[in-house]
Formats: sequence, C-alpha cells, structure tokens
Amino acid sequence: MLGKVAFRNARRSVKDYGIYMVTVTIAFALIYAYNMLIYSDDIKELSSSMDSMTMAIVMVSVIVVLVVGWLVSYMTRFMLQKRSKELGTYMMLGIANRTIARMFLLEQVFMGAIAALCGILLGSFLYQILVSIIMNIFHSHYEIRLAFSVQALVLTGIYIALIYLFALFFTRRRLKKMKICDLLYAEKKNENTAIGKTKGHWILLVFSAAVGFYGCFRLYQAFTDPGGEIGTALMTGIACVILCLYGCYIFLSAFLSRLFLKKEKRKYKKDNMFLFRSLTAKMNTMSITLGTLAMLITLTLVASQVALLFNGFFESQSAISTGFDVLVASDVEEKEDKDFDFSSYVKYLEENLGIHKKLEYAVRMSGNRTIWNWIEEHSSRLAVNWYDYDPVIAYSDYQALRDIQGYEPVFLEKDSYLISSLGNIKECIGSQKIPLEIGGKELTMQECRLENFAQNGINGYYYFLVVPDDIAIELSVSERVLAVDTAKETTEQDYENLDQIRNKIPEKSVFTDENGEIHESVILKSDAWIEVKGKTLNEKYSFFTVFSFALFYLSLIFSCVVATILVVQQLSEASRYKFRYQVLSNLGMTKSRMERLIFKQMIFYFGAPLILPVFLSAFITFCVNELCRMFVGMALFLPSVLGALGLFFLVYLLYFAAAYISYRKSVLE
Repeated sequence: MLGKVAFRNARRSVKDYGIYMVTVTIAFALIYAYNMLIYSDDIKELSSSMDSMTMAIVMVSVIVVLVVGWLVSYMTRFMLQKRSKELGTYMMLGIANRTIARMFLLEQVFMGAIAALCGILLGSFLYQILVSIIMNIFHSHYEIRLAFSVQALVLTGIYIALIYLFALFFTRRRLKKMKICDLLYAEKKNENTAIGKTKGHWILLVFSAAVGFYGCFRLYQAFTDPGGEIGTALMTGIACVILCLYGCYIFLSAFLSRLFLKKEKRKYKKDNMFLFRSLTAKMNTMSITLGTLAMLITLTLVASQVALLFNGFFESQSAISTGFDVLVASDVEEKEDKDFDFSSYVKYLEENLGIHKKLEYAVRMSGNRTIWNWIEEHSSRLAVNWYDYDPVIAYSDYQALRDIQGYEPVFLEKDSYLISSLGNIKECIGSQKIPLEIGGKELTMQECRLENFAQNGINGYYYFLVVPDDIAIELSVSERVLAVDTAKETTEQDYENLDQIRNKIPEKSVFTDENGEIHESVILKSDAWIEVKGKTLNEKYSFFTVFSFALFYLSLIFSCVVATILVVQQLSEASRYKFRYQVLSNLGMTKSRMERLIFKQMIFYFGAPLILPVFLSAFITFCVNELCRMFVGMALFLPSVLGALGLFFLVYLLYFAAAYISYRKSVLE
C-alpha cells in the first residue's frame, strides 16, 4: 500500500516538477556519457596524452556530484515545503512520522530511478556524439555503433547513489523530528533573512563591494606577480569574491527598497511599484540562494571562458613549430667543431616518410643582447632570460625556411636586419627602429615580423634576428638545426623512432640539499631536441579535449542547475500571483499589458543573479589571460568571453522560455 501511494505521488511530482526532472536526467546522462569516455578503447588509442582524461573527468565528476547533490537536496526540501499540508494531514490521521518519512523518501527514490533510467539511455546517445566530436578533432575515422560499458554503468550508479543518499539522509532526519504544526505552516515559511531589520544596509553593501574589489586585486596579483605568494593571493581573492557575492545579494534588496521608496515619481510610474516589490520581495526571502546561484553562474562562465581561451592558446603554441614536419636541434656551443651529424635522422626520414624539402642550418650568437635589453626595458615580462645573446639566423637560411613553410620570399635591404617574432614581441616593438651593432657593423632595423618559425627554444625564444649572410658567417654557432618537410604525414610513432636514434649521454649532477649535504646523481642527457608535427598536434588535440571537455561538462551542469532552481521557484508562486494579476485585470489592465508585465517580471528575476557574475567572470578570465598574454596577446580574450556568454545564454534562455510560457499559462488562463 505504501509503495502504491508513493508511486502515485512520484508520478504526480514528475508532472509538477518536469523542469527539475529534465535537468536531473541531463545531469545523469552527461555523467554516464563522460564515464563511458573513461573506459573507451577508441579514445585511449588516439594518443598517449589522453591517459590524463581519466583523472580530469573523475575530478570534475566529484564537483558535479556535489552540485547535483545540492540541487536534489534543495528540491527535496522545496517539495517537502510545498506538500507540507498534505503530509501534516497524514500525521493528523494517525500515520507515524517514520511511515510518512519512508513514503516521502520512497517517492524521491522513484523519481531518481526514472531520471537515472532515462539519463542512461540518453547518455548512450550523448556518448556517441562526444566520441564523434573527439574523433573529428583528431581527424580520425569513426563509425557510430552500439556501445555499453559495465564499468561506466557501475561508476554512474555509485555517483547517483551518493547524490540521493546525501539529499535523503538529511530530509529523513528532518521529517522524523517535525511536528504537525511544523508541517501545516511550513509552506508559508520563507528562507531566513540573513540581516533582519538591521539599519545601514547601504554601508554593508558598500563594504561587500569593497571586499569584492580587494578580492579582484588579489586575484590579479596571483596571476601577474610570479615573485609573490601565489597560493595565498589566490585563496584570499577567491574567499573575498565569494563573500562579495553573498554580501551584495543579502544587502542589495534592502538598499534598493530604500532607494526606490524615496522617489515618489519613480515609484508610481507605470508598473514600477508592482515589478519592484515583486523583485525585492523575492530577493529578500531567498538572498542566500541567489548568492549561491550567482557563485555557480560565475564558475560556469569562468569555466567556459577559460576553456575557449586555452583552446586558442594551445592552437597558437602548436602553430609555432608545426610549420615544419620535423625539427632536430643540437646545442653545439661547447663543441670545438661546432658541428652535428644529422645523417641518421635523414636516413630514417627518407626511408619511412620521404623528404620533400630539407635544410641544415645554424642558429648563431650575436655577441650582445641589444634587442633583449630593449624589450626588458619596455616590457620586462616579455624578456625571458633564456639566452645570453640575441639569436641570429642568416638571411639565406631564413629564405629557405620560408620556402619550406610555403611563404613568399622577403627582401632584406642593404645594411639592415629584421626580427622574426611571435606573441607580444611585435606589439612591444611596434614601428620602433632599434639600431644594432653586430660583428662590428651598424645595422638598421627593417621590420619586426609576426610569424611562427619555431621560436620556442629552437630558433630563439620568442624571436630571432635575420642578418645578411656575410655578417652571419662571422658569428659563433650556438645550435645546428635540421628542418624537414616530409612527403607523408608524421605520427607519434615517428617521434618514438627518432628518439631511439638520439644518443643518451650520462651526465653527473651535483646539488646541495637544505641541510647542506652534497648529493650526486647521474642523468641521461640527449644530444638533440626533436619536434615532430604529428606528435605536437596530437598533444594539442589531447590537451584541448581533456581540458575543454572537462570545463564544458562542468559549465553545462552548473547552467542547468542554476536555471532549474530559478524556474521552479518562479512557477511555484504562480498560484499566488494569479490572484494579484486577477486584481490588476479587475482594475482594467488588458491581457496584452499583463503579458508584457509578466515578461518584465521574468526578465528582472532571471537577470538579478547575472548582474555580478558576468563582470566578475570576465575579470577572472582577464587575469587568466595574463598567464599566456606574451604568447597570444589580448586577441583571444574578447572572443572567449563573448563565446562563453553566448553558450551560457543559449541554455539559460531555453529555461527562461519554458518558465515564461508555463508561468503565463498558469497566471492568465
């Protein structure tokens, strides 16, 4: 009997809270789909770097379980509050608290089972989409086929069990302790206001904002001051931002009420009184919840913005060296003959990949740091102390390298030099003409070019100089480099094979520990540095897949959770507002005007939690962008922010539309 009643009530709750059920189903579907990625052989075979995907998904899944668990717990309390009179009536009829608690919890289990079953079915479909996307990223062929993983199913079951055990444990304890009067009046009880009737709300609001500004300052310090205490600054900044979010949403309602009520003209203009009182009343009774939602929205936007930002960063980094199919470089500065034998590498490439074009050239030492000193003076963050000189490449070698990459030739004027740079070096130098004395001759700077020529430690770091051959030939050689354009595409296996050719030279390392004791160790040092386009691209694809997919997973779950709570809260008050809109109708307000009023009310309600997160997330992303600004500048910042906002609002507006249609139907019909 108890099971039948619980099942009937669960079926009714599924209809009443359809948006909530859809969100939980989507969450379980994503959890199952991502768990299947962990155990997918197709994914593991793509690249050795994909092994890190398991750890990334598990770490993100822990956060997802906590957030979805909070959603289920919140909605369970919410449903308990809305059905309190019904449960109180059961208690008045003599049904024991323990029995009522079992019945209510059984309802939640039924709802969870329905969501889990639908989620697993949907997750199998989502898995195919995710795998297809990943395979497309790696440019690998994939045929859609039926897939099932017992390990993924068990892991998903554990996550779902943890979510509901967390939510139902506290609900059961609460139900067993509740009395009849608690249940009968629970529906009228709002969230406890955090400030009561405290005066001086504007002072507290300003203080909360000041804490937020200080938190932003500390976050900026953490990302831009490598010499400071990064951990302390980061944790302080995060704590201050969280306090700011909660503080602002707790005190904003009272501050706005006081500000609004002072202006009679503004207060009684058109629909302002109705709209404003509806908004402030809602903010006052659920300020803590709004603060939590604002924090989740901030995390959502930051996660998606950083995912897009780092995708651009990985692309720019891989583009630095993927212009060449194979690069082999050896440091010959300490060698007397300043030479290196590339014949073994050339032989392997000819036999296995075929060589279309190749060039053996030298990276030379200018003998001074004129350009580095100029950059250090004007932008110290860009001046990486990698070399004791400005790296130089002969003009003829530079032209040959351009030919390998398929670029047009560049003419070098007499008694001139040019700079080949990446990242912000060109922006730093701009149109400046830096005089250079090299090899006893004065050279005029022709231009600073922005281009990818392996300026990642092989052809200099961030930049190298191009000088006439007659000057370059007199300079001491620092590195010997082999650049190859192969006939066939390179792979990770080619890198492994080339690595076997390298000589591993034992080198003694001596260091002193913190106690002053001297230790010796022997390490194997390779005589050459190898970069293979196939391996570099696979690493880039792997980093993008692991990093971005995990963050997008997180942001989608957070978006759905936030929107669900807003929708359910608004729809739950439809019956109360139906009477108010009926009064407005009796006073002569037309239906079309009431529809516009409902639309404004929904915009204010859904817009309130977005006020701070949109700006905070953009600032945090700006701070993260400072980490890779020297590589990509500010070019990726705005597209990342706008792209993430677009994706978020796509989900948010779907929930908004569902809420508006349902709310309008409940209130006006």
